[in-house]
Amino acid sequence: MSTKKMLSLLLVVMLVGLAILWFYITRQVPLTYEQLSPEPAPVSPKSTASEVTVGYGSSTKDAEYEAVNEAVAQALKPFNGEAPEYAILFSTVGYDVAKVVQETRKLLPATKFLGGTSMFGVFTTAGYHVGGRGSLAILAVSSPRITFGVGGADITKFSGAEEAGREAINLALASAGKTGEKPTMVYIMGSFGNEEALLSGIEQVVGTEVPIVGGSAFDDDASGKWSEFVGDQVYTTGVALTVFFTDLKVAWAYESGYDKTTNRGVITKASGRTIEEIDNQPALDVYNEWTGGLVTEMLPNAKDGVIVNIQDSALNPIAKILRGTRGEVHYLSMHPYYWDLTKKSINLGANVATGEEVTLMHGTWETNLNHARVTPSKALASKNIQPGTAYFGIFSYCVGKLLTLPEGERDKIPLLVNQSLGDISFIGANTGGEQGYLEGVGNRHGDLIAGVIIFGPEY
Repeated sequence: MSTKKMLSLLLVVMLVGLAILWFYITRQVPLTYEQLSPEPAPVSPKSTASEVTVGYGSSTKDAEYEAVNEAVAQALKPFNGEAPEYAILFSTVGYDVAKVVQETRKLLPATKFLGGTSMFGVFTTAGYHVGGRGSLAILAVSSPRITFGVGGADITKFSGAEEAGREAINLALASAGKTGEKPTMVYIMGSFGNEEALLSGIEQVVGTEVPIVGGSAFDDDASGKWSEFVGDQVYTTGVALTVFFTDLKVAWAYESGYDKTTNRGVITKASGRTIEEIDNQPALDVYNEWTGGLVTEMLPNAKDGVIVNIQDSALNPIAKILRGTRGEVHYLSMHPYYWDLTKKSINLGANVATGEEVTLMHGTWETNLNHARVTPSKALASKNIQPGTAYFGIFSYCVGKLLTLPEGERDKIPLLVNQSLGDISFIGANTGGEQGYLEGVGNRHGDLIAGVIIFGPEY
């Protein structure tokens, strides 16, 4: 082969080689799944904040229109113009509650909305709000991780509170699009005197294992001016419910926080909310002995054979001793505020029955105040939620506890709640009796209790 032909052949080989090399250099190689999916960033509380959008607001302006507009405007700031899915509002009875609800619905027409009245003032993360005429607070929430449903019923339009409870929970489940399902949690704003029957009606629909936590609407002087409301409906003797369906952590606590004493006995005669006998002795005589003469001390204040003692009895409650299925022992406090000197009986804020074991408990105003810190802390610990990482909370504080506190100390309640929760959004009311779930026992109604529901991240 001539030199010229050899050079031509080498040139062709080189050109083919360069072409092949160029093909492999420039061709598109599909990336693997691992290359397309880099290692995820560590999850932190702040990085999951978009799971829940929450805001709160309050007002003490005298006019309902101005108060609602101020509170709602504050609550809606985190929502960037979007309507929240859910809102809960507490108001004092100094306002015309019907006007408060009407104004709120104008501003939040598409929001699932409920609430009730609170004695004297309302709580938020920002403090204790007490106005010259009234005060109100609102908490607004949206979340792809929570399905909300609200429902209510006017007890006077049913055969009783039990039937009203069934109606309210069925409406709440329908509102959530979850008819026939069991929610993660039920929040209740009940009506004083009807609580046990309401709980029974709700449990007939969702069962006894779903926690029902909340309190009863109240007013400033126990005169029956309290209200519950859902959407556009305002009740004076009713119930308002929220059902929550979520895979987030939901923590709660429900307890009185009083010290136990060695004084205990068995109810041997009772009717409704009246204890007539303990250990076959007149109930008031037994209570007088247990308290070291408290009834005798108050006799100069008796009128028409009756003593209504709110503060001293709130520091010396009677509690049911309840035993759970796994050996749990709970002390469900009841407020023995009404003493009939003629019958020597005691009226309480909760139902009692013959055969129930009871004990005397004792506290001070300082321990009652401190309970605003302890209860949220126990709730967080129960679900291993770190302070400052939860999304929002709903707080109930019994009016009986409140009335034991010096007036100048009451504004510390939300400060202590906030200290425990770690500066997250929460709303609270002073309620006339509280409902909650006791492990091994179930849902119960009692008095002189602090209760809280907290929603937090699932990790």
